[in-house]
Amino acid sequence: MSFIRCGDHTHWGRYGAAGLFLTTPEHGRVLLQLRSAHVLSPGLWALPGGAIERGESVQEAAVREAEEEVGLDRRALTLVGTRPGLAHPRWSYTYVLAETADEVLPQHDSWEATGHRWFEVDDVPQLHPSLAADWARLVSSAR
Repeated sequence: MSFIRCGDHTHWGRYGAAGLFLTTPEHGRVLLQLRSAHVLSPGLWALPGGAIERGESVQEAAVREAEEEVGLDRRALTLVGTRPGLAHPRWSYTYVLAETADEVLPQHDSWEATGHRWFEVDDVPQLHPSLAADWARLVSSAR
C-alpha cells in the first residue's frame, strides 16, 4: 500500500479507502476503535477500515480491514449498503454499512488501534474529524 497525492492532500491507499459502519439495529449501537499513536489522528475514535487493495471492492476492503484491525468475524455481519464519504478527484473514502444481531466481540487490537468498544450512536466520544463531519448522515441512514 502507498500514499497518493491529490492536489494539496495526501491520502493512504492508491485505490481509495473504506470503513465499516457496523451497527446493532435492535440495540442502536455502533462499533468504534481507538486510533493508536502509530497512525494519523491518534487518540480519536474511528471506524475499522483502511486502504482498498487492487481489484478489491469497497465492501471487501472494509470487511478485510475490520478482520485485520479488530478480529471481527465476517460471518457475523450482514452488509446493507454503502455511503460516500470524503471525495477528491483521485481518491475517495466509502462507508460500508453493516449490521450484526449481537454485539460481536472483536478478538484483538492491532498496531492501528489500541482499543475498541460498542457505543450508543447518540453518545459517541471525540471522533476522527472526517467521521465527525459525516456522523449524523451515517446514523440516519443506519436507522
